[in-house]
Amino acid sequence: MNELVVLNDKQQEIESKRALIKSMYAKDCSNDEFEVFLFTCKRLGLDPRAKQIYAIKLQGKMTFQIGIDGLRLVAERTGKYAPGRETSYVYDKDGKLFSATAYVKKFVGNTWHE
Repeated sequence: MNELVVLNDKQQEIESKRALIKSMYAKDCSNDEFEVFLFTCKRLGLDPRAKQIYAIKLQGKMTFQIGIDGLRLVAERTGKYAPGRETSYVYDKDGKLFSATAYVKKFVGNTWHE
């Protein structure tokens, strides 16, 4: 009987976490879309709570968007990624951001390239 109670407690904890993730990171998704989102998160090894992946609706259709932290994680897993020099910013004459350039390094042929 105690095993059943423990199983129910664990199941309740899992359901609570799923509900929290859906309400915070996939609130516009149907239950089926949410299941696909969770499957995709697991398959890619990305965590929506760490803002690595998002479930968003565009023109009524669900899609996934991988955030910069998720992209960095995926790149780092290859073993061929390293951060480059500082990001550079260009501002227009009114002081508004015009462009930003981020730099990364990639390991190819025993050499790091920016």
